[in-house]
Amino acid sequence: MRAYRLRTLLLPTLGVAYVLIAQTAPQEIFPFFKWNLFSSVPVTAQRVHVKIHQIDGEELSPFDLVKDRATLRQRGFSVPYSMYSVRTLNMLGACLERSPASHWCRNIRADFERTFLTKVRSTSYRVIRLRYDPLELLRHGKYRERIKLASLHFERQP
Repeated sequence: MRAYRLRTLLLPTLGVAYVLIAQTAPQEIFPFFKWNLFSSVPVTAQRVHVKIHQIDGEELSPFDLVKDRATLRQRGFSVPYSMYSVRTLNMLGACLERSPASHWCRNIRADFERTFLTKVRSTSYRVIRLRYDPLELLRHGKYRERIKLASLHFERQP
């Protein structure tokens, strides 16, 4: 009977004390830890986006190369969704930030246009770098920062 009373009083008391120590301590003290893991780590992600503004002389409301894949495919864009295409977009963004007039950047831009703009005669597009917190984007749909890297025009040579 005494052991039963000890267990029914001691275990809940230890549980409450554990939670109080863990939540009120200014820093984590082993073995007491707070339950908000990774709360102080900044999780800023970034992505390069391409907004299409004009296709073959027709002005459009800006299309997003990734989100509006189906519509863009109907208009003649080749929109591969692979690691290669993501890497190409990231490299295009990086070269436009660093040195847009360099030979390296011209080659990456040509590779991007050869990959994505296979059936389009001419187009105007804007390259944008988006910085965001993934949870904030999921909850509120807001980006922390939008940086316009370049406005470019592509004209297919006959």
